[in-house]
Amino acid sequence: MATLEQQLRQAQKIEAVGRLAGGIAHDFNNLLMVIRSYTEMLRDSLPDNDRLRNDTEQVLKAADRGAASPSTIGFQPEAGSFPGRA
Repeated sequence: MATLEQQLRQAQKIEAVGRLAGGIAHDFNNLLMVIRSYTEMLRDSLPDNDRLRNDTEQVLKAADRGAASPSTIGFQPEAGSFPGRA
């Protein structure tokens, strides 16, 4: 009986970590979206030949690379699965 209870507690801990990771990824993506939006507005306000346009493009590329989807870290809410759970 103790083993079953330990397994249940372990599964609950893993689920909690998965929810936390998913929440962190969501919040991080929200921050990246703000960075992207302001960078796009800045880029669009610059003349085509402005040297800063290249810098804004680099910021946008970095934001795209940094966008973490929950599935990237093993959390897939649509499938109801969490890291470590089969």
